[in-house]
Amino acid sequence: MQRSTLRGHIQRKWSRGTHNLHFPSKPDDIKYSHMIGASHDFTYTLWEQGVKASDGLRQLAEEANISKLERDVILNMSETGGTRTLIRGKMHQHPHMSEPSYALFRVDRIHHLFSIAVALKPSPDWFLGTSRFELCTEEGWLESHQLPMYPYDAGTRDGISYDSITTMTQPADNVERVAVGSFDKASPFYQMNLNDLKPFAILEVRRLDVYPLVGVDCEDNGEEPKRKRIKGSGRKYNRGKGTADEEEEEHEDVEEENDEPLLAESKTRDGCTGEWSRWSTCIADDRICGAGTQTRTRYIPIDTSDQPGYESEVLQVKSIENCQKDQQIQQCFVNCY
Repeated sequence: MQRSTLRGHIQRKWSRGTHNLHFPSKPDDIKYSHMIGASHDFTYTLWEQGVKASDGLRQLAEEANISKLERDVILNMSETGGTRTLIRGKMHQHPHMSEPSYALFRVDRIHHLFSIAVALKPSPDWFLGTSRFELCTEEGWLESHQLPMYPYDAGTRDGISYDSITTMTQPADNVERVAVGSFDKASPFYQMNLNDLKPFAILEVRRLDVYPLVGVDCEDNGEEPKRKRIKGSGRKYNRGKGTADEEEEEHEDVEEENDEPLLAESKTRDGCTGEWSRWSTCIADDRICGAGTQTRTRYIPIDTSDQPGYESEVLQVKSIENCQKDQQIQQCFVNCY
């Protein structure tokens, strides 16, 4: 199993030159908040499109204050789930708006997603970000990726433009993309086509290092170890004084049985009572990597001893109709290499 160190880099693009329409009139009010986020597992959510904003996201979007989101990330840190690394980048104000913001973070087979958010000020409740970004690919840990960022509306304040006087949204709306193509002339997105909208920032994620976790077998997916079976004929060697006992011992040394038989070998002379099959392939809970489950099965005879008309010999039948499936489930992990 491997871990990876990555760098998140936000290059800010919001300026009068790129987004001229209704650009804020007071330069000293223009800023990006601190970048806040986390590397996390698939059960944790920093923010999500299509649902109501949390108190932490509302505070970030309305006030450019990261304290509640930061506390939530820290409180959910765990080796077995939740969050792993707090992602925190610098805040930039005018005239340093174009300066990038960096943050290093680590991921592993459990915490293989990351989410971030950055408030855009002035604005009613707009922010930039990405949610549940997957870092484990079919080829292994993501090497690099660039993601253009456009504003989201937290759904907590009503306002049409950057400098609008706002009112509380009652009831609160879901988090959604800021509406583009508005017919309100006061909107910075008035009759704008999404294809014509330039990104407000570029998020670049780059892998810096990959290294194994000490004490964990990369190939350990929960399967029990198997002994190698060497096919041999127990052939005899003419060395003059070889005995039958020596030849029998030599045969036993060559032939070693598997601890777990194949499915086709699982039935015994009792009919359907058999050995456990091999463990199935580990399937991650989120179908990507991390914690998951695998199963193994065997067939055992149906107990009919208390039913009239049945004799004990029924357990000797070889029909599958008299067998029932017995299944075991265990936790396993799918690694990202």
